[in-house]
Order: sequence, then structure tokens, then C-alpha cells
Amino acid sequence: MSLFVILVLLFTEAVSGLEEQSVTVRVGDEVTLPCKNVTKDQHSCDKTAWLYSPEEGVISEWLVTHGNISKTAISKGYSDRLRVAAVSGLEEQSVTIRVGDEVTLPCKNVIKDQQSCDKTAWLYRQEEGVIPVELVTLGNISKSAISRGYSDRLRVGEDCSLVLKNVSREDVGRYACRQFKPGVTTEARIFLSVINMVNQEVMFYCSVFTYNGCRHTVQWQYKGSMTDVHTVLRTCSAEVTFPAPLQKSNSEEQLVCNVTDNKSGQTHLWDVNLQSSNGNNGGRKPSGKQETTGGESSTKPALIRSIIVSVGLLGLIITVVTVNIWTRTEVKRKLKKHDAVNEDEGSVHYENCGAHAAAVRLH
Repeated sequence: MSLFVILVLLFTEAVSGLEEQSVTVRVGDEVTLPCKNVTKDQHSCDKTAWLYSPEEGVISEWLVTHGNISKTAISKGYSDRLRVAAVSGLEEQSVTIRVGDEVTLPCKNVIKDQQSCDKTAWLYRQEEGVIPVELVTLGNISKSAISRGYSDRLRVGEDCSLVLKNVSREDVGRYACRQFKPGVTTEARIFLSVINMVNQEVMFYCSVFTYNGCRHTVQWQYKGSMTDVHTVLRTCSAEVTFPAPLQKSNSEEQLVCNVTDNKSGQTHLWDVNLQSSNGNNGGRKPSGKQETTGGESSTKPALIRSIIVSVGLLGLIITVVTVNIWTRTEVKRKLKKHDAVNEDEGSVHYENCGAHAAAVRLH
């Protein structure tokens, strides 16, 4: 069965920019129908109405007027199954973070008097049209709904914020903090974008992954004067190429990847070897596990590998020397024993139990 919903805002007399959206739900389930054209500055949805039509050509019925359940819905027994969710915080908040960092997503609409965030839920949607996944239910990580590897990276803060460790490209999406109180459900949304840097032999590559299409501008900036470099700009990415690896290595400290959110106007400057240099990290914390080979985090695995290789090589050398010494000692011992036997090989005595004995000399 298809459900067609027409949304009407009472402060206008004509419907403009009409949006149609279809929702499919199983019998017995609860469904939330979003008001995509909701306007700001409403008090308890006092500028909102909901209408319902069972089929094409049938006069629509008023279910909600000025944010309240209508008398028509009450008379038909709908009221006990209807609820108006006063959605707040629909002003889009965007957060941009680098791969491998830790990010804290604030719950802007958090309500007071909660015990361990027991009135809080966090939902995540990877892309438009995909069913949201509940990450946090009543203050607890929803381990049954997500993988263990994912849940281990999540934590609920004391202020009911959502902390995500070791951010990856797969974490890009829309996060929603939902607050529950009698009769009202509020929701605040955060759009998480992730920056990834790639360090190749003669090239640096900077890209940003976003939710529901690119809305960022990416470009390389030079702190000093640079010559003989080639820069290519693409949608949500930029690359810079050097003539030789040595020149690239000498220019690392002069390069900055500039990422600008065209909708919010926020600009982030990312050094090749450092974190964001804009002075505002948005509550993030470096985790030291970035997917780049030019940063501080990339030197740690290299150092660990060098130590492991050195220890292994030292162990191999000690083993070879030990075996060599043991082999020489064993050879000397056998040679001494062999010489002792040779001294006695000149005469071999055969004794007879009888009365006579015979001696035979071997030449």
C-alpha cells in the first residue's frame, strides 16, 4: 500500500515547491513521516499542519492543525496512534575531520534531568534513501544493531555527545541526536565529512568525502614560492605533482590543503605532516592512525617496523655466530679424537683366550 502525504504550512495560502515522498512500512510498525519543508522559528510546530488522503480524488482530512491533533483525527480514533514530533535543530551543522582522528559530535538539543543519557538516541544514515541505523539507544551503544568493530569505536559523552574514534571514510554520513520527553521528540542533525590525504612518490592527493553530494572546494596552497609543480583540481579533491621525489620532500612543509564547506562557509587548512591548522578542531582529537604516509602518525608505524627488523636482524646475527662457534668447537673436538685414534692405528693387537697370542702390525 502506498501512502501519499501532503504537507501544508498554514502561514502560506498556496503550496509552492511541493515535495512528494513515498514511505513503505510493515503492518504493526511505527513510522515517522518527516516534514521536509519545515520552517524555522516555530513554537511547538504552531505553523504546521498534516493532511491525509486514503486515495487519489478523495478529500484530504486534517490530522494536525497548528501543531495539535485535530478533532477529525480524535473523532475517528486516530489520536491514540498519532504524535507530533517537534523536530528542532534542523539547522544543518557540519563537521569536517581527517581520517584517523577522533571526533566529538555534540548533541545540541540535549534535555536536562537525564540519568546516563537515558532519554537520548543517536542515529546514523550513510546516504540519502538508506534506512538510518540506531547507534545509541537510551544512552547505551546498540551493539546488536552494529558490528563489534564499529561499536568499539563509539562512546557516549557525559553531555550525551557521540564520540567516534579512529574516523574512516566509511563514517561519512548524517548523524542525528534524538531526545525523548513526554509528547515531544526533538532531533538535531550533524553532517560528518572526512578528509583523506595520500602521499605518493612525486604527488600529494587531498580529497574530502561528504554526505549526499559534494559541497566542498578543495585546493592546494603554498606557504612559500614553488616552481615546476603541477596542480589538478577535481570535484571535492585536488592533487599536486612534483618533477622529482627530492623536490617533493623539500616542499612538504610549504604545502597546505585548503578545504572549504561552501554551505556553511567553514574553511579548514590541513598541513601535509600536521593536523588542521585553522585553530578550531571542532572537538576532535588526533588518534595517530591517519591514512597518510607523510604525517607524524605515519612515522610511528615506520619506526616500529624498523625496530622489529633491527631486533630480528640482531637475533639472526647472534644465532649465526653461535652456530659458527659451536660448529668450530665440534670440528676441533672431532679432529682431536681422530688424531688420538690414528696414533693407535699403527698396531692392532688381537688377543686369544688360548695359550698363544699373536701380534700383527699393519702398514
